[in-house]
Amino acid sequence: MTKRDHFFNPLRQAKTASAKALVADVVHQLQSYQRHDKLRKRSRKKRDLEIFNRQIEAIICEAIHRHLAGADKRIAISLSNRHLGRKDSE
Repeated sequence: MTKRDHFFNPLRQAKTASAKALVADVVHQLQSYQRHDKLRKRSRKKRDLEIFNRQIEAIICEAIHRHLAGADKRIAISLSNRHLGRKDSE
């Protein structure tokens, strides 16, 4: 990690209607891809689906934020169990 890299923020959320529409479209495309290629044998439980949707939203919003902040910046993700297992990152 260099000084210009920033850690992934798992709490990012779409705020505007257009950002929410973009997130919904990407989630729909991802789920369609999973169904088409039969990557999942069963559907997600309601709670798991909520977590999945929040994770996808955070990834998309983080990518947009980094693009707007500067294309030369990279996103770093901590592999520490202390960070990955936090309840606020769900």
